[in-house]
Amino acid sequence: MRLVSLLATLLAVVAVLAPRSADAAGRLDSAAPFVCVPTTVWECGGDGDCERGTAQSENLPQFFTIDIKAKTLGAGEKGRQSTIERVTRGGDTTVLAGADGVRSWVVNINMQTGSLSAGVTGDNESFVIFGVCLPQ
Repeated sequence: MRLVSLLATLLAVVAVLAPRSADAAGRLDSAAPFVCVPTTVWECGGDGDCERGTAQSENLPQFFTIDIKAKTLGAGEKGRQSTIERVTRGGDTTVLAGADGVRSWVVNINMQTGSLSAGVTGDNESFVIFGVCLPQ
């Protein structure tokens, strides 16, 4: 229980400090891998009901690595890796898209600030994820 509390505190600190750290470190570079941390997760069912949770409560990775050059999105602690099938750029925003089995996903990243918005959809379920990305 203490470990869970410590991890929750650590994620809260990262969520508060990460946007400033991303600004201090400069833009994310699409030629180099970067790490992203989900800070808020919403799970929605086909009935339209949504519940707020965390990456941990929704069995999602606590962090994941994006490598646009290698076209991979991976979650080391969960042993998951997905291929980035499409990359779209516009201004400071980069949009990544892919699919795994019966789930599709899209990730929207502001390369200047590191802010992240993502969606994962599957059979009668969806996740909306907000977070921050930092240079690795």
